[in-house]
Amino acid sequence: MNHDKFLQMSDGQAVTVTADSAVLDLQKPGDFMRPLYWILRVTETFETSDSAVLSATLQTADDSGSYAAIPGMALGATTVADLTEGALLLRQPIPACDVKRYLKTAYTVSVGSFTAGKIDSYISENQGGVY
Repeated sequence: MNHDKFLQMSDGQAVTVTADSAVLDLQKPGDFMRPLYWILRVTETFETSDSAVLSATLQTADDSGSYAAIPGMALGATTVADLTEGALLLRQPIPACDVKRYLKTAYTVSVGSFTAGKIDSYISENQGGVY
């Protein structure tokens, strides 16, 4: 799959415990010229010895330190059964009015931890997530 590396927050990021992605700096806030989509895709199957659950939110900030979740931009609690390689977890249009200069993905792992698993998180102007 091809996608724009400049719009990528996680590139096969290992998520075994709660973590944040890299920060995407949009340079300046503003309205999008066309719809953009937040894509979450599993690149390596997750494994757990307990009942670990993964959640994620797309967060934004005016500066690089005070992030808040963008309303409605979240992956609900997802169990290991759905975290298999190649799984498209989320493809959601981003509300332009709620986006500030910085974006990141915040991953939350609860009810234990994962022993393996990697994920991509990125922004795409293509609803299919491929440029």
